[in-house]
Amino acid sequence: MKYYRQKRSNRRGAVLIEFAFTAPILFLLLFGSWEFSRANMLRNLARSAAYEGARAGIVPGATVKEVQDNAQAVLNAVGVRGARIAVSPSTITSTTTSVTVDIEIPVNSNTYVVPFFFRDKAMTSSCVMTREDSLKSIVP
Repeated sequence: MKYYRQKRSNRRGAVLIEFAFTAPILFLLLFGSWEFSRANMLRNLARSAAYEGARAGIVPGATVKEVQDNAQAVLNAVGVRGARIAVSPSTITSTTTSVTVDIEIPVNSNTYVVPFFFRDKAMTSSCVMTREDSLKSIVP
C-alpha cells in the first residue's frame, strides 16, 4: 500500500502539465469551429436575404423600398448589424426586365468571438431574377 501512495504522489503535477500542453489546442479548435460556423451562417443568410429581396422585386408594382425591407427583415431575424443592401436598378418601373439584389455582411461586427480567420472580411451574395411583367412578352 505504501508503494502505491508514493508512486501516485510523484505524478501529482503531470496532469497539470499535460493540460497546459493540450488546452491551447483544444481552445483553438473550439473557437475556430465557432468562428467558421458563424461565418457559414452569415454566408447562407446573405444568400437568403438576397433571394427574398429579389423575390419581392419581381412582382408587378414592387418598389426598391419593398425589396430592401424584405431583405432587411431576413437579416434582422438573426440580428445582423451593418449589412449593405444594394438594389439594381435603383428605380423599378413597368419596363424593368430584371432585379438584382446584392448583400454584403461584414464579419467583424457579426461574430460572437473576435474573428481570427475572417478578420476584415465580408460575406456577400447576389441574386438576379426576371420580373413577372417581362415574362408576359416571352410566353405566348
